[in-house]
Amino acid sequence: MPDNRFFISDNGTNQETLTKEQIPELEDDWVTIKKKLTTNDFSKMQANLIQYEAVATTRAEAQRMKITGQSPVKLNYNPDTAFLLELAIIDWSFKDGITGEKIPITITTLGQMDPSLANKLQAEIDDRNPI
Repeated sequence: MPDNRFFISDNGTNQETLTKEQIPELEDDWVTIKKKLTTNDFSKMQANLIQYEAVATTRAEAQRMKITGQSPVKLNYNPDTAFLLELAIIDWSFKDGITGEKIPITITTLGQMDPSLANKLQAEIDDRNPI
């Protein structure tokens, strides 16, 4: 019996196709997503979500900041919907309105998606991946 806790080879068991029944904005299109994100996906999300920026430029400055209770490192919180969608979307039916060619799934094209549709796709992914 296969172990469903691991997604080593993707034989279609970790996929789900969303249609207008789940997301009306899809109209006649569809989007296939991962049902469950993997540990690697979560690691990539965390690396993208929180970015560190050095505030202190020297060791001496960092030491002074620590003594005064300041952090020598600044944390930047970067919730990026397009990044999550790129990790979770396997395939879709969207085509370029001019050329008729399939639109590639990239961070750039996902960043150009209608925010309402992007938020609904993110909600579907979040529902399947509670933390």
